[in-house]
Amino acid sequence: MIVFNCVRERCLTCPNKTYKVDRDAAVHFINAAAAAPSVTRFLLVSYIGSRRRSAPWWPAGSWDKYVAAVNDGVLADYYRAKIVADEALYEASRASSHLVGIGLRPGTLTDEPAGKVTLGR
Repeated sequence: MIVFNCVRERCLTCPNKTYKVDRDAAVHFINAAAAAPSVTRFLLVSYIGSRRRSAPWWPAGSWDKYVAAVNDGVLADYYRAKIVADEALYEASRASSHLVGIGLRPGTLTDEPAGKVTLGR
């Protein structure tokens, strides 16, 4: 199994680094894993907002606000980079006979009880 995650300080003034790490490097690792029959699982750690539409568990009406504030706002470059990597993993695992792609989208860290966890496809 390969776990790929890029945890680093977010740089609002250097989007090129975001694309080089969170998009380009991630896609490179995904493609390399798909080409190696010995790699059977690939876990890509993304973030909760890396999706094209609202998840079924997302509170009604709040997705559009989230997209405007986060995906089109403070994390716009990060979102654009992450969604490409997430979709590359999906396509690579669909096309591969041996690779299972797993996308993990953790939410915001908190000291409060987490409640339910929803797993999706």
